[in-house]
Amino acid sequence: MEILADAMPEKAAIPRSTDGMVDILSLLRLLAEQVVNAIMDEEADQLCGDGANSRNGYRDRSLETCVGTLNLRTPKLRTGSFFPEDVLERYQRVDRTLVAAVAEMYATGTSTRKVQGIAEKIGVDVH
Repeated sequence: MEILADAMPEKAAIPRSTDGMVDILSLLRLLAEQVVNAIMDEEADQLCGDGANSRNGYRDRSLETCVGTLNLRTPKLRTGSFFPEDVLERYQRVDRTLVAAVAEMYATGTSTRKVQGIAEKIGVDVH
């Protein structure tokens, strides 16, 4: 739990809906984002542990998931490269679950208006 406390220096408020109830979807998105960022930070720290390498900031990346868009901060190293392949897949911007849901809606002939409504409910930003 110390890793999560370090990853979040300022304490974020629990997301709530307009009626004061806890917004579970937003809370899950926030927790998933913090956990993935903490894992990537720890892996980068382990690579820099012997002093031969050092950190060099972050690379921002977004990932569409079934709980909404996660804003991920992939650590950069001064020498070499770091990519957490056990956490993310290269060149993938959308979670597999979300792709499967859209494919199923297409296969069953769901209207685009209904697809848009469902996408907004699961947290996908529809333009």
